[in-house]
Amino acid sequence: MLLSHTVDTSARVARTRSRTEKIGHLASCLQQIPHAELATGSAYLAGYLPQGRIGIGPSILRRSLPETAATAPELSLSQVDQTFEQVTRTSGSGATARRLHLLVALLARATRSEQEFLVRLLMGELRQGSLEGLMAEAIGKGRGGPDRCGALRMDAGRRPERCGHGGTDLGHSRTRPFQT
Repeated sequence: MLLSHTVDTSARVARTRSRTEKIGHLASCLQQIPHAELATGSAYLAGYLPQGRIGIGPSILRRSLPETAATAPELSLSQVDQTFEQVTRTSGSGATARRLHLLVALLARATRSEQEFLVRLLMGELRQGSLEGLMAEAIGKGRGGPDRCGALRMDAGRRPERCGHGGTDLGHSRTRPFQT
């Protein structure tokens, strides 16, 4: 799924004050996200990176912002997630420069609204009012409810995990939908 769909949903959620409308927007988006990208999309909507901290701070972000932006959306949730995984794994001598290069390349392919969303996401400043409770309700509504294993859960490291069929977890997650 294109990142732009998640960005648009985030903007709609931020614009409304109604809890019911927020849940509706989130649930609608979650219904459209393919299973393989669901953990990433739901984490982004909740304002978290699945990877946790990835070694990108304010100084790297300031240097990574391109002067231009893509004119049409092309980035998928998977592409963004893969780039953040690469950034996370980058270490050693010259790691800052390599992280900067990866982030500049990603942001150059993003539209202006996607760039703004990604920067706010990286800084933990995605203020849209989709708190844990809203996301838990939206997940239940959008993915068939926890009794049908539609719930996502987050462990203390903020890595969302998908519940498997027959109640089997696909990882070590907690019982609360989003654990802080």
